[in-house]
Amino acid sequence: WLAFPLSILGVVGNILALVVLGMHKQKLTTTVLLQALAVADTFVLLSTITIRSSRYINMRIQHDVTWQYYFRWAYPFTYFVRLMDTWLTVLLTVDRYIAVCHPLRATRLCTRSRTYILIGISLALGLVFCVPRFLEFEMKTVYDVRRGRNVTYAAPTQLIQSNQVYTFVYRIGLFFVIMYLVPMLTLIILNGKLLFTLRDAHAQRSSLSSHNNTQRSN
Repeated sequence: WLAFPLSILGVVGNILALVVLGMHKQKLTTTVLLQALAVADTFVLLSTITIRSSRYINMRIQHDVTWQYYFRWAYPFTYFVRLMDTWLTVLLTVDRYIAVCHPLRATRLCTRSRTYILIGISLALGLVFCVPRFLEFEMKTVYDVRRGRNVTYAAPTQLIQSNQVYTFVYRIGLFFVIMYLVPMLTLIILNGKLLFTLRDAHAQRSSLSSHNNTQRSN
C-alpha cells in the first residue's frame, strides 16, 4: 500500500520533469540524459505498481489469465528497465565529470550525437544481458481439479527450477556485479573526483579573491 502512492507521485514527477526539460530550447547532453532517465524511472515505477503493488492489494488478480500473460513479459522487462535506470545514472555522472574535471575536452566528447549513441549502446547491451530473464517463465495450461476447468498461468522454466549454475552465476553473481557493484563503484569514484575538483576550484577562487583584496588595500 505504501509503494503504490509513492510510485504514482514518482510517475507524476517524472512527467513534469519531461515537460520542463522539453521546454529547453538548447538541447544539452545533460538534458538528453535527464529525459532518458525520467523515461526509465517512469517504467520502473509503473512496473512496481503493476507487478508488485497490484498483486498484494488485490490477490485475486493473480488468477486472471490476462495478468498472467502480462506478468510473463513484464517480469523480465522490469529487470531491463531497472538496469537501464542504473546505467543512465552512470552516463549522467560521466557527462558531468567530463564537463567539470575536463572542460577543454567536454565540447569534443560531450556532444548530443555521442550521447544518443551511448544511450543506444546501453539499451542494446542491457537487452542482451537481460535475454535470459525472458526465458525464466513460460505459459502453461493445466487442468485445475478444484475449479473444474483449464487454467493458464506463467510457470517457471527449468532454467530457474533446477539449474543451480544459472542461478548462482547469472541471477546472483553477474546481476550483482552489473547492476550494483560496478555502477556503485563508478559513481563513488567519479563523484569523489567531482567533489575534490570543485573544492580545489573554490579554494583557488578564495585565494585569488584574497590576493586581489590585499593588492587593493596596499
